[in-house]
Order: sequence, then structure tokens, then C-alpha cells
Amino acid sequence: MAKREDVIILKVKENIIKNNLIENNDKIVLGLSGGPDSVFLLYVLQYIKKDLKTKYNINYDIIVCHINHMIREESDLDENLSKKYAEKYNLEFYSLKSDVKSIAKVKKISEEECGRDVRYEFFENMLKKCNADKIAVAHNANDNAETIIHNFFRGTGLNGLVGIKPKNGKVIRPILNIQKNEILEYLNKNGIEYNIDRTNTELIYTRNRIRNDLIPKIEKEYNPNIIESLNRMANKIKEDLKLINEISQDKYNKMVIYKDKNSIKLNVKEFKEEKTAIKNRIVLLFIKELLGNNKGIESIHVKEISDLLDKSVTGKRFSIGNKFSIIIEKNKTAKIYKNDVKI
Repeated sequence: MAKREDVIILKVKENIIKNNLIENNDKIVLGLSGGPDSVFLLYVLQYIKKDLKTKYNINYDIIVCHINHMIREESDLDENLSKKYAEKYNLEFYSLKSDVKSIAKVKKISEEECGRDVRYEFFENMLKKCNADKIAVAHNANDNAETIIHNFFRGTGLNGLVGIKPKNGKVIRPILNIQKNEILEYLNKNGIEYNIDRTNTELIYTRNRIRNDLIPKIEKEYNPNIIESLNRMANKIKEDLKLINEISQDKYNKMVIYKDKNSIKLNVKEFKEEKTAIKNRIVLLFIKELLGNNKGIESIHVKEISDLLDKSVTGKRFSIGNKFSIIIEKNKTAKIYKNDVKI
């Protein structure tokens, strides 16, 4: 029988290969906080590097990046430990000090949100500076479960119940299928040093309350395997969504009468014949194609746009801020165009 730690390593490799997270000659910016998850991520990527090259012809380089949020007294210790690991593996190391508390106050956002923004902005900058290909972050199965619960409370649709993606653009999550207790057990058993961020136990953040209060209660009183159950559910939903999205994409492609970089013309008659679930996805598809993303588009916007196309009143116009507008034309087509384009 395989050793416990060997099973964990195999699971990480399986996640990487199955989701095509790392490709040959990738240069990877790895976010190292000094905490157990990111320390394990760095360790395992170094551990399996030779094996991936031999078995899969996948070679890669790692650049270690650390953000000192200056929130905790121990922040400098985290930075020192991160630098120590970079030196141990002879890897490039970059760090950033950012007064997250002050920035959060100025922007009038939570420290949690501000910290996330600062991290990813730094990673993106390092991606360009180092001419790198990917950003590796240490989200694990517990993080995924917490995200699913958080999205459920917000009344999300199926996309939210999928949780965190193993790969989102250039961001990869090689240890997303590993549970927190597995990570801690592996690090402790192998004497691998890490630091603990005490702010993760403070109940002032919603996610921390889910992590430290709600999930332990569920594990104790309802389902001791809730982390595994939620991740299994997310994978099932992901498979269903893949089919729904493929169908929606195919139908959307057939509805498009004309498109260029500034506008899209859609067959409203064909749109009206579809089921609500398909309509909603088609709306998101043409917005994403026109703008490049769906940022700032809420479910209420999708419903309003879908209703507009269903009613198809000639001359009726709909706009979302300075993003884009939709107008129903005489021949029952809909023109969707960027707001800085004259029609």
C-alpha cells in the first residue's frame, strides 16, 4: 500500500495533468506567503519536477513572490521564511511590502478584499516583468468548500456552486484537490517549516467564520466529510455545466447575424424560442464577447436583457452604465454595441 504522503503527491500530479495546469517550458510565478498551503505548494512542485519532465516531458521554472501585508507583527518572519525557501531551492525571489490597512481605508474596502487585490496586482506585474506564463496560488479543497458555501449564502447560480477553478486564465491551483488536514499532516510528518497566520482564526471576516465556526459545526453534527462532499458536488455540477455551456455556445453562434469588434447583431426570433437557462447564458456570451469579460454584470442585468429580447419592442433600448447598449431593430434583430460607438 502506498504511503500517505505518496498518495498526496500523486493527487497533485493528477490534478496538474488532468487540468493541463503546467506545460513544457512554463515559467511560473508562485505566491509564497510562508503559511502551510503555499509552503506545501512550493515543496511539491519542486519534488515532482524531475518526475514530470521524465514521464510527461514537462519542464518548468519557478519564481517565488511574497507580499508582506504589514498587518501582523510576524509579517517580517513570513517574508524571511519565504526568502529562505527561495534560497534553499536556488530560485528567483521577489517581495513587496504593502500597507494593506491604510490602502483599505482609503479605498473603503475590507482588508481581506484589499489584500487580495494587492496580491494579484503584484503577481500580474511579476508575470510581465519576468516574462512568465502562469501564476500558481495555493488554494486547497477547504478553500473551495468555503467558497461554495459563501456563494450559496449569496444566492448564486450553478457557476458559483462550482467553486474555485483549477485554472482561470493564467492562474493555476495545483493543490486544489488536497484537503488542509492532509497538507498539515504531510508538512508535520516531514518536518517542513511553515508559519501560521493568526488572522485566519479571527471571526471578523465572513470566510473566517465559515472556516472556523460553520464548517466545524457541520463536520461535528451533520457530515464529518463535508469538505469532500462539497468538492465532489462541485465536480458533478462542473460536468453538467460543461454540457450546458457547449449547447449554449452552439446556439449563440447560430443566432449571430453579424459581429465585429464593436457590435453584435442577434436573431431575436431564435433567442425567444430557447429555454430560460440557455437564454441567460447566451446573454452572458455576447456580453463577454463584446467587452472581454462579464465583470459588473449581475443576475438582475441578465434577466432585464433577456426580458427585453423576449418582448422585442422595436426601438426599445437598454444600457448598462458606460459599458454597452442594446436596441431592438425593425426587423426584430437586436444590436448590441459598445457605448462609445455611434449607430
